[in-house]
Amino acid sequence: VLAYAQHFGHRPDATAATLLDVTATNMRIQVETPDGAAELTVDFDHILESGHDAHMTMVQMSKTAKKALA
Repeated sequence: VLAYAQHFGHRPDATAATLLDVTATNMRIQVETPDGAAELTVDFDHILESGHDAHMTMVQMSKTAKKALA
C-alpha cells in the first residue's frame, strides 16, 4: 500500500499507508507523512469488473510501483 501511495499517489514523502477503500474506479489510501496524516485517491486505469480483476490489477500496480521506486 505504501508503494501505491508513493508512486501512483505521488506522495514520495509517505512513511506509512493504510488502504481505506477500494471501488470499481479507485482506491482510497491514508498516508502518514512528516507533516501529518493525509488521504489520497488513486484511480485505476479501467473500471474493475470483478474481485479477480481487482486482485490482478492491484498486483500489477504493486509490481509497477515497486519497480519505479527501486
